[in-house]
Amino acid sequence: MSLLAEGIGWAGLKYFREPLNKHVNFYELGYRFKRKHWGKGFATEASTAILDYGFKNLNADKIYAITDP
Repeated sequence: MSLLAEGIGWAGLKYFREPLNKHVNFYELGYRFKRKHWGKGFATEASTAILDYGFKNLNADKIYAITDP
């Protein structure tokens, strides 16, 4: 029996100091999960916690999310 756990992906905030899409000095919410873990609510749960942390602990007034279709 293996005790090694499989990672399902990642989520977090990144602070951009350089201009991106005409914005500078901003937080971006990002996440990426392995496809087999899609549709299980992980992105929603992680995003809710991350936004809560960003607004309450980092005092961000805006947090952006950028998609890459």
